[in-house]
Amino acid sequence: MLTKKTYNNRINVYSQNKIEPELIKIIINFLFYSKEDSEHNFELIKADKVGTEVWKLNYKNQFYFLKKYFPVKFVKKIKNIFRPTEAVRHFITTILLNRSGIDSFEPVAALTYRKSLWSFDSIFVMKESKGLLLKDFIKSDLGNLKNDEIIAKKFALLWKNLLKNNFWHQDPSPVNFIVNTKTSKPEVNLIDVDNIYKVPYN
Repeated sequence: MLTKKTYNNRINVYSQNKIEPELIKIIINFLFYSKEDSEHNFELIKADKVGTEVWKLNYKNQFYFLKKYFPVKFVKKIKNIFRPTEAVRHFITTILLNRSGIDSFEPVAALTYRKSLWSFDSIFVMKESKGLLLKDFIKSDLGNLKNDEIIAKKFALLWKNLLKNNFWHQDPSPVNFIVNTKTSKPEVNLIDVDNIYKVPYN
């Protein structure tokens, strides 16, 4: 499903399609090695206390979102020794969702960095999805009765497809969905798959 390539003795790059080496190098230098980068515009979108950051990068007029995982809890660090890192797991989940006809974002790469024997950081690289967060859409002027009805039906269909394909979404917050209003009718897509799990039963 994913191709694994060795970047150096500590970093591996996972991808599904051909990716531009320079893009990967820029991301690694800034987010893994903390090298200053005045040429490229890295924007911190969100950070939390449990070990995740979301960055936005404009590279050759294409926007990318970079989700960095650096587990701080010892239990998570131990688990990641015996399983794929967060970025790799979420990359695979995204592929399975898209193959099931459940629209999300376009995944690009997963990068893993062995900091020590017990510690791995990882980065999930994805292309920007156009649209408004469902939370912001509801509050905007676009949230009229007609569009609200369409969105409600689209959301119900999305949820039905998740259950039909044995996916369990444990965090259906409006901030985890995006509304694309550039299509003939508004579409609802997933933009965060961290809490979506494939269950082995119908």
